[in-house]
Amino acid sequence: MAIDRQIRAKGLGGSDIAAIVGLSPYKTPWDVFAEKTGLLDQVVEETNERLKWGKLLEQAIAAGYSERTGREIEWLDRTFQHPDRPWQVGTPDFECRREDEPGGDAKNVAWDQAHLWGEEGTDQVPQHYMIQGHWYMSLKGRRQWDFCPLFGGNDLRIYPVLYDADIEAALLEAGEKFWRDHILANVPPEIGASDTAGRYLKQRFPKNSGNLRIANAEEVALLASYRLARESFDTAKEIKDGLENRIKQAIGDDDGLTGAFGKFSWKKTKDGKETDWIAVAKEAGATAEMIAKHTAPKPGFRRIDVRFK
Repeated sequence: MAIDRQIRAKGLGGSDIAAIVGLSPYKTPWDVFAEKTGLLDQVVEETNERLKWGKLLEQAIAAGYSERTGREIEWLDRTFQHPDRPWQVGTPDFECRREDEPGGDAKNVAWDQAHLWGEEGTDQVPQHYMIQGHWYMSLKGRRQWDFCPLFGGNDLRIYPVLYDADIEAALLEAGEKFWRDHILANVPPEIGASDTAGRYLKQRFPKNSGNLRIANAEEVALLASYRLARESFDTAKEIKDGLENRIKQAIGDDDGLTGAFGKFSWKKTKDGKETDWIAVAKEAGATAEMIAKHTAPKPGFRRIDVRFK
């Protein structure tokens, strides 16, 4: 899909608004702010085989939707900007040529993600997709948005999401407020736990000054919250680890357990090999000086060390 990055930088897209209202599993409001304001020197776009093939199959899935429904569609390979709300943008997959028919998004879905979807023909789609559909309906003036996931490469299903004026109003209010109060005002929202935030902090504060200062009142409160969260995490982790061991004991020699809940497997990974290259070099006659010549320094990194009283 061809995303116009210049347009995207000037507005909020479907995945952005889902993050802003707290329903995205992939990014936070702070991430949206960082992307729009260029906080990071370089945005690293990750890809994998699942994402790559998902993109390649989208147009074929849309063609399957057209065949299934009998609706003539137009493949939309560009980013749109609302004429009256320039901060509202989006890159939908397709829309039917008749204006009284739906727009839609094609999704290539692996079976391990099928549990996130409900009965075919309902609007039981993952929450961030639901928000995306309403955003695109608002952007394109449609009254229905169909999600057509292809499960496992051979099972096409259709999930219609109907227009809801209350949801549209809430999303537009949240989007406009975020754009005004954060992007235009250049005031970041509270930083979160995302990989993007972690990458920014490493980039912004690569070194420490050596000064251990007294915490102010706000920082003391922040550390108190952190301590409580950490203690709760440790307790939850202990319970989780204990339950995992009980499940492993129940599995025994089997590969795992499956049922309505999904799947829990406990299988041995393939044996691997590890080469001691310094030993190889020495055996080949390399001297310590030669090894040192080809040994590059490894930069350190800032690490948390917490010692509560």
